[in-house]
Amino acid sequence: MRTTNSSVTEIPKNLTPSAGLVLEKSVGQMSYFEMDEVPVREVSLIEQLDTNLSKLENLQAKHQFMMREIRYLMKV
Repeated sequence: MRTTNSSVTEIPKNLTPSAGLVLEKSVGQMSYFEMDEVPVREVSLIEQLDTNLSKLENLQAKHQFMMREIRYLMKV
């Protein structure tokens, strides 16, 4: 998902499903979700931060698991 720094109020006509575009608004952000029923919707910045933090925690846990496995395999 990409964010843009410029304020945009309209959704571009040539927006493709693979664009992964996030459009900035004053209160929240217009976000593009490829697989949802409503692909473009407004998401508050706090909700988006919470979602990103949970994804980051998940990735960190996976990374720690892989590092433990690699260390184990190197010892064997």
